[in-house]
Amino acid sequence: MKFDEKVFSTLKFTGLSKNEIKVYAALITLGSCTAGEIARKAGIDRRNVYDALERLSKKGLVGFVQKGKVKYFEPSSPARILEIFKKKKEEMERKEKEITEILSKMLDVYFSTRENTSITVYKGFEGIKYVLNNVLEIAKENLVIGAHKVHKNLEAFLEQFHRKRISKKIVDKLLFNVGDLERAKKLSELPYTEVRLLPKGMECATCINIYAERVAILTFSEPTAILIKDKGVYTFFKEIFYMLWKISKKITRGSYHHKDI
Repeated sequence: MKFDEKVFSTLKFTGLSKNEIKVYAALITLGSCTAGEIARKAGIDRRNVYDALERLSKKGLVGFVQKGKVKYFEPSSPARILEIFKKKKEEMERKEKEITEILSKMLDVYFSTRENTSITVYKGFEGIKYVLNNVLEIAKENLVIGAHKVHKNLEAFLEQFHRKRISKKIVDKLLFNVGDLERAKKLSELPYTEVRLLPKGMECATCINIYAERVAILTFSEPTAILIKDKGVYTFFKEIFYMLWKISKKITRGSYHHKDI
């Protein structure tokens, strides 16, 4: 197997660091070997190799045998990486649910004493569709933080959404998570659409739409849409969007590759 940039960028989503991936890739290629052999194969300093080996050992990806005074390191099955990824995914889904519940309660308290403000929670994919149709009805511009690949239950709907949006000349400005590059590149080809990639480490688990003095927070593990109508909240989120927009990478049509991430 060739350990190219695509493989490295994909494995990063398991939570492994660049050096950990390089060391594990060297072990997979070499089999049982010494730290010096790993350093030469991976092309990194031996001290960094030992640091990476220690972290990989704690994750159950590396073991060793002692032969005399020399340690020989051995890789665990790559199936272990899938287990790590599944645990990380489950943890993210739990956090997303917790954040949604906490945010909903906080917003109830926050808005209870404010005038000219409303907050509505919509459950299910139909609720998400309702909010996006609201964008088509009243928006001139839609700013999105945390755009990502399409959930299978929304594929057909979003195709129609973008056709209608373009026909109405509604501008979409999308800040995509770095893991959803292919979707980002596809949408960057559409008219009235600007796309950038959020910096690494700033991925957003929810999708936040900012439009027409409204903020819509969409979650997908348990599909929910929280629609907030408040000028102050809208202005606050709009400022956050443009702060992130300035530090995010622009996608030039047909010229963005995984190595740029």
